[in-house]
Amino acid sequence: MVEPSLKNAVLDCATPTFGFVAASVACAVTILKMASCELMPSVMDFFPSINDDLTKVTWAHAVNSEDDFNKALKDKVMMLEADVDMGRKGIFSFNKIPIMVHPPATRSDMSLKEFLNKVAAAKSVGAKLDLKSIEAVEESIKIIRDMIEKLKFPLWLNADILKGPVNSIIRPLDADIFLSLCTRNLPEATLSLGWTLFYAAPVIVPGKYEAKHITQMKDALTRNNVTQPVTFAVDASLAAQSLDTLPALMNIPGITDITLSVFLSQPAFVNISQLTMLIKTFGKDRVYVDLPESPEKLNSTSPLTFIKRVLNLVSVIANMI
Repeated sequence: MVEPSLKNAVLDCATPTFGFVAASVACAVTILKMASCELMPSVMDFFPSINDDLTKVTWAHAVNSEDDFNKALKDKVMMLEADVDMGRKGIFSFNKIPIMVHPPATRSDMSLKEFLNKVAAAKSVGAKLDLKSIEAVEESIKIIRDMIEKLKFPLWLNADILKGPVNSIIRPLDADIFLSLCTRNLPEATLSLGWTLFYAAPVIVPGKYEAKHITQMKDALTRNNVTQPVTFAVDASLAAQSLDTLPALMNIPGITDITLSVFLSQPAFVNISQLTMLIKTFGKDRVYVDLPESPEKLNSTSPLTFIKRVLNLVSVIANMI
C-alpha cells in the first residue's frame, strides 16, 4: 500500500506539465528521498518538536528488560539506550542469541528481536544499541536486516572501537571489523562511535581526548569508506578539557551528518563552563547532551554543586553502564 505522502508525489509526477522529463526526474528523486527517510529516520526528522535542538532529546539507559522498557515508555523519553550481547533468553533456554544484557550478565527476559519489535510498535521512541562483542554485532545485523522494513525509527549502532584517554586498559571492539560490518549491511543506521575509558572508581581519571585519539578515529572512518551518519560518544568530564581537539571531528570527508554525544558514565568532576563552551562551539543542532542536568542548568550550576548532585545519582548511574 502506498503511503499518502508518497501517493501524492506519484500523482504529481503523473500530471503532464511543461518540461515533463525534467519534472519526472525531479519527482522520482523526491519520492526516493521520502521513501528512504521513512526507514531509520534521523532524530531531527522523527522528533520535529525539538526544533533542531538535539540537546532537548531525552534518554533512558540500560533498557534491558521488559520492566525497563515499559518504564521508559511511561516516562515518555525519546531515545532508549540498551545493551546487546550474546546470551540466553529466560531461565530454560540454552541457545545463545542476541539479547538485551550488559556483561557479565548472560541472561535476559528480552531478546533483541523482541526489543526492536517493541520499539517499532511504540512509534514514539528511537533506539541506541550498545553492542558488546563482534559476535553480537554479526548476529544482530542478521536480525535487523530480516526485519528492516519495520524499523521506521532512529536506530543507532554503538560501540567503543578505539582505545581512549588516560591509558585505558579496556579492549575496544575491532574498528575495521565493526565499521565494515555496519557500512556493508546497515548503511541506513547511525553509527555511534566512542573510545574506551579508564575508570578508577568512583571517579574517572582526569584527562582529555588527545589529538592522536581524533586522528585515529578519522583514519578508521576514512579507511572504511564510512559515509552514513555518525555521532561521536564523548565523556563529559574529558570532553570539557578537549576544546582544542574535538572540533576536528566535525569535518570528515564523505560524511555529511556528524554530531557529538556528550554523556556522563561515572561520577566525575566536570568543568561546567568549558562544557557549555563546547556545546556552543558545535551548536545545539550538532550536540546530544545525555547528562543528569540540561545544558541551561549546567551553565548556571557550579562544579561543586554539580558533583554533589551527580554523587547523589550514583545508584542511578550504576544502572546506566
